[in-house]
Amino acid sequence: MRIVAPPAASLGAALAAALTDLGWVPARSGAATPVAHDPWGTPVVLLIEDDAGQVTQSVRRLSGVPRVCIASSRALHALLPLADRGSIVLNRDAPFVLLIRLVDEALRDAPRAPQPGTDLGGRLRTRIEECRALDRLTTQESETLQALMEGATAAEIAARSCRSIHTVRSQIKAVRTKLGVSSQTAATALAERVGHHHAVERARAQFTNCGDEVDAKEH
Repeated sequence: MRIVAPPAASLGAALAAALTDLGWVPARSGAATPVAHDPWGTPVVLLIEDDAGQVTQSVRRLSGVPRVCIASSRALHALLPLADRGSIVLNRDAPFVLLIRLVDEALRDAPRAPQPGTDLGGRLRTRIEECRALDRLTTQESETLQALMEGATAAEIAARSCRSIHTVRSQIKAVRTKLGVSSQTAATALAERVGHHHAVERARAQFTNCGDEVDAKEH
C-alpha cells in the first residue's frame, strides 16, 4: 500500500508507523506524486492537507482512485470527484486510534469494488451541506450547540453563560432552524457527523457513512 501526503503532514508519518505495526508495508509519496494504479489493486491512502490545514494536493492530477482519502470538514469539497468514484473519505480530526482502525479495515477490503447502490459521493455532498449549515450559526448559537453536545440543558447553559433561559431557548430554536432539523438530538447528531469545533472526540470518523447508521466513534 502507499500513503500519498504533503511533506509537512505529520499525520502521514503517524499513519505509516501505525499501519506498519498492523502488518502493512507502507511506502510514502510526496503530494506532487500522481496516483496511478488499478483502482482495486494496490490500495492508496491520500492526505490532501498539511499540518496547518492547507490543501496542497491537487486532486485533479490524480489518474487513479485512492482507496481512502483523509481530510478535515473544511476540505471535503476537494474530494467529491474521488468519492463519486468510490473513495472512502475519513475525518482527519477523529481520534487517531479510531482513524487507524477504519483505514486498516478499508485497506483490507481494497480488492472489493463498492457494493451496488453505494453512493459515497452523495453522502459526502450531504456532509458538505451540513458543514455549510453549521457555518451559518452565530458565535453564540455555535457555543450553545457545543454545550448541548456536552450534555448541558437549556437551564445549565443559561446559568453558565449569564443569559436568560428565554434567550437560550430562542438560540436553540435558531440552531434547529438553520440546521434544518426538528430536535436538539438531531442537531447534535449532525454536528457530531462533521466534527463540530472542539467536539472532535465525538465526531464520526467516516464522512461517507449513512446518517442513520450506528455512529463510528470512540467509546
